[in-house]
Amino acid sequence: KLQTLSFSSDRKFEQFLVRCEDLDLASRLLIDAGFAVGPTGPTDRASSVSKGEGAWRVESGPKLEDLQAVCSSPHLFRLEAEVSGRKIYVQVCSRLESGALVEASSAGELLKEAESITLAKTSTSSDSSDSSAHWTRLAERCTVVLELCDNPEKLVGYWLFASSGLFALILSPRSCAAARYEGPVGQAAQLELHSLSHAILGQVERPGLLKVLRSAWSEAESQPGVF
Repeated sequence: KLQTLSFSSDRKFEQFLVRCEDLDLASRLLIDAGFAVGPTGPTDRASSVSKGEGAWRVESGPKLEDLQAVCSSPHLFRLEAEVSGRKIYVQVCSRLESGALVEASSAGELLKEAESITLAKTSTSSDSSDSSAHWTRLAERCTVVLELCDNPEKLVGYWLFASSGLFALILSPRSCAAARYEGPVGQAAQLELHSLSHAILGQVERPGLLKVLRSAWSEAESQPGVF
């Protein structure tokens, strides 16, 4: 029996057939050679309970007014919207791993029975939405939902605006094996995501003027910018 194995390096995405009994060995050899490796199956499925339309913050996380805390401590902000029968969410978040703050933003589509499909992510690890956490509602609804259409870079992108002026934006490779693989992923996988993906939490100051509150991969001491 054969299995399709996908691997990528330097933005090139390739596939080949390998015997099932050789799949693990082939994966590890490619990872050691610096490739990101994964299957050709669909995006990750995970358990995720809908918080409801609008914008949310984990109650124990930093408040938007404390910009330094948002940049330097673990946080989780989530926007949800329903459009054309689809429930889309974008999470801009970070978490502690081995004492270090790591980027963990994601976006996806909520399905029935508390299941979701991850469509974009900035980390090779699983989504970090804690269903048992207490949430604070920051906005009653989302007013604008934008989805990135076909593009040469094959990126997936979602941009949600809440009624309070808060917005969340995420971009991630559509074909990046690292975004879909839960097996033995090497350092090249995270480096690939770091170079090709991005996530922003921001606030609309006035029409045409958007302030960045949190930007993925930014240093903790960096100041919010305007674009």
